[in-house]
Amino acid sequence: MRTFKVYCDESGNTGSNFIDPDQPVFVLAGWWVSDEADRKAEAVVGRCLRSIQGQPKELHAAQLLKKPRGREVALD
Repeated sequence: MRTFKVYCDESGNTGSNFIDPDQPVFVLAGWWVSDEADRKAEAVVGRCLRSIQGQPKELHAAQLLKKPRGREVALD
């Protein structure tokens, strides 16, 4: 039997103030992946995290894309 995982994340920093005019966009997204795809994605995220100096616990595109090496890893 195949199993799947669901990942959800948000982007925006309005907290509970959803009508903040300085933060007009709030995005909530998710993806549903098989275990096989999940293992592949974990490997990619691991490579991206290792490319960022300081080893953050969470991957943020803004941090990754700041440096040329991070942009190379993202494109790969």
